[in-house]
Amino acid sequence: MRNVWVKTDVVTEPVSLTEAKNYCKVSGTTDDALFATIIATARQQIESYTGRSLAEKTYYVEYDKVKNNEFFNLPCWPVKSVTSVKTIDELAAETTLTLNSEYYLIGSPWTQIRVAGIYSTRRPHLKIEFIAGYGSTGCPVLPSALKEAMLKRILVLYEHRGDENYINNEGYEIATPYQDDPWLA
Repeated sequence: MRNVWVKTDVVTEPVSLTEAKNYCKVSGTTDDALFATIIATARQQIESYTGRSLAEKTYYVEYDKVKNNEFFNLPCWPVKSVTSVKTIDELAAETTLTLNSEYYLIGSPWTQIRVAGIYSTRRPHLKIEFIAGYGSTGCPVLPSALKEAMLKRILVLYEHRGDENYINNEGYEIATPYQDDPWLA
């Protein structure tokens, strides 16, 4: 099993307030605070659906079962860098592993990791801190289709705010080709 959480969230959203308001054909500043919330919600929905990070942020992922020399993907692409890889033993003691001797990174920015430095009669937990997101240094820019998917979600969320019974998957069909492993769903 794995658990993923955000350590440091997005600083700059991939869709600006102006872009969102233009797409929704809204002028004036009355709903600016609402738009800021809707933009973040739309990004999080598309990220959850695709398993990708639409803007740079720092993540933690913790695995409770990892085998020696097993290749596996980090749960959110594209990956800018891996900050640390640690084992956590049954007494909650953390041990930092060394790159290129105890763990290896393969491919960038679609990074896989192989852990070779776990020798124990019990399988310790593995905790990885990494930075991921389109537009980060060394990562591709956000594909226009994912930006369009976000804009469609923003429009739906804005037009149907307060309508809890309204279900609309607008935007997801555009994002489907980018869907990897939905890790927040």
